[in-house]
Amino acid sequence: MNNTQVGLLWLQAIASVTVISFLAFEWFKGREARHKYKLYAIRDELLYLVVSQKLSQEDFLFKLFYRVINRSINEIKHLTFWSFIRASMTAKSELEKETTAGLQGEIQRAPEEVRKVIAHLCVTMMEIMLANSLSLFLAVEVAKRCRGLLSKIQHGSKFLAKTLPQYETYRYFEGLVPA
Repeated sequence: MNNTQVGLLWLQAIASVTVISFLAFEWFKGREARHKYKLYAIRDELLYLVVSQKLSQEDFLFKLFYRVINRSINEIKHLTFWSFIRASMTAKSELEKETTAGLQGEIQRAPEEVRKVIAHLCVTMMEIMLANSLSLFLAVEVAKRCRGLLSKIQHGSKFLAKTLPQYETYRYFEGLVPA
């Protein structure tokens, strides 16, 4: 191989890395936008329930979840990894402010359509968190696959929750999904 061929190989490698980087960036940006617009769709579903008179605008669940969705959307400003994590944490803290034993009861007493929207919101928040945090994804997979081992290790899941706050938030949303 002569110097010209080596130089052309380097140019090809640089061009390939540039194109692949651009495609990866665009793919991530598109994925993040899809997550953000899922929240808009859930808010529209909630509003549809009000318009179709299946849920009152004055209902506790409507006020709470409408506020949670709006705060989560507002938290996602520039579609970054941290903004998604912040949005999920904001939604959890907003729900925790209202969470008493009554929230689970309110969800269980709500009509089927309302429970579906709430479940859709919780599942979407969990998907957003998993898609944007590799460490959370790994922690959830370890927890799924090693549930018996973690229960044998004293405070195994509490350790995960303390070291990874997103794990605790994920589990919170998992517990809110109506059965």
